[in-house]
This record gives sequence, C-alpha cells and structure tokens, in this order.
Amino acid sequence: MNEKTSKPAAKAKKTTPKTTGKVAKSAKSAPKVAKKALKTVKSAAKKAVRESTAKVSRASRRKVAPSASVDKRPETTVVAMIDVGFGNQLYIRGEGAGLSWETGALMSCKGSDCWEWTSENATEPFEFKILINDEVWAQGENIVAKPGRANLISPAF
Repeated sequence: MNEKTSKPAAKAKKTTPKTTGKVAKSAKSAPKVAKKALKTVKSAAKKAVRESTAKVSRASRRKVAPSASVDKRPETTVVAMIDVGFGNQLYIRGEGAGLSWETGALMSCKGSDCWEWTSENATEPFEFKILINDEVWAQGENIVAKPGRANLISPAF
C-alpha cells in the first residue's frame, strides 16, 4: 500500500468565514425587505396617482367654471354656391345677426364657387340678401337664415 492511500484522511478544517452567519440572516430577511420595498413602491405609486388626479380635478374645475358662466352661441353660417367670376367678390346684407341693409359684409372665398359668412350673433332667424361687389343684388326675395346652422344657398344674378 501506498503511504498516501493508507493514511486516513485528515479532518477537514472548517473554513467557513464568519460572514456566513450574516449571509444566512440576510437571506432569511430578504422576503421581509422585498415586502417592505414593494410596500414603499405601492405607496409612492398611490401618492403619484392621487396628486395627478388632484391636478386634473383642479384643472377641470378651472376650465368648467368660466365656460359655465359664458353663454357661447353656436355659429350661424351662410354658404353661397356661385361662381361670380375672377376679381369679383360677394357681400351679404340683411337685418339681424350683425348685418345691415345699408352696408354689406364681405364673404370669405372658400373656392372658385363657394363663399362663406359666419356669425355668432344670431339668436333668431334673420333675413339677408347677397350682392356682387356690394352693388348688384341677387334676384328674388330675401332669404331667411336659421341661427346655429349652415344655411346653403345658390343665388341667381
């Protein structure tokens, strides 16, 4: 027999560092630490949600309060579908909704054959008539516009 094999194995020396106890304790406390961290994250998230909700609520109150006291009327629009030729413009005259029979209001050109006039002053139906260059009156009777609507017309000259 070889000397190396015949000798009994030496007792294994205990080489465990002293920190092993601390690691074991921290391993046991890890679930507690994780729970505490999770609780902290949850409470921070809840706080953030409460703060953002409060900001939205304050902002919505600011927006709602002024608009509740302001009486905004719907727009009334007169749309004239007619080609009056290059260089000519359409005007509108009438009674009500800020119009006058003495002076015309220029209509906006929206296309080669589309002219538009808009008002927020109409509270009730009003009469109007269309003019080319604020001089040539459209044929026929006065037209009655309904407030809060788009009134589409095709005047003839």
